[in-house]
Amino acid sequence: MRLHNKKSNRLVWKKLFMNKRLSLVSSDRRSGSSLLSQRKVNQRFSLTRILPNSSKAVSPVIATVLLIAMVIVIGLIVFLWFRSLTKDAVTKFGGKNIELVCEEIDFTPSYSAETGVLTIQNFGNVPVYGVNIKISGGGSHTTEDINVLSDNWPTMGLKQGDVFSSINLSSNFVDANSVLLIPVLLGSSKKGQQTHVCDERYGKEVLA
Repeated sequence: MRLHNKKSNRLVWKKLFMNKRLSLVSSDRRSGSSLLSQRKVNQRFSLTRILPNSSKAVSPVIATVLLIAMVIVIGLIVFLWFRSLTKDAVTKFGGKNIELVCEEIDFTPSYSAETGVLTIQNFGNVPVYGVNIKISGGGSHTTEDINVLSDNWPTMGLKQGDVFSSINLSSNFVDANSVLLIPVLLGSSKKGQQTHVCDERYGKEVLA
């Protein structure tokens, strides 16, 4: 009888031990599973922070349009740069850049409001082939060739020491606040003789 009780007690203790062990293993598995789930959640959260909503990224269509626009702009810049290099240079006096010759022009204009006559005298050594007349008034301006306004301008231009007197131009200067005379020179290029309008800073102003 006692032997039977001892065996039954051993079986009970053994069963309790096995149940305890199984519960510990199950608990470890549950804790491991929860840790793994927590790690996955953390990874998703970190990826969400690092990689925001992909819908905000530039679409392939927009990227292609931007690339084409950049290529067009770069091509235009290269074209204008190449065009400036290949542009025919206009020279005067044996190869001197005509824009530098504009600096040497020395002429004096005057205008009589009573007679409407515009007078121009060339005191320099550079012949003035023509004159552009910029008439400003009323918030706008117009530019006319002196040959259009006065038909007696010299065919070969105004040489050194020459004086020019126009016809009555009062009708052209009625509403003018100022009149700027811009010299025009005749130079040479690969295409032959070519006129060149000097910059306005080389012009002379006449108050009408």
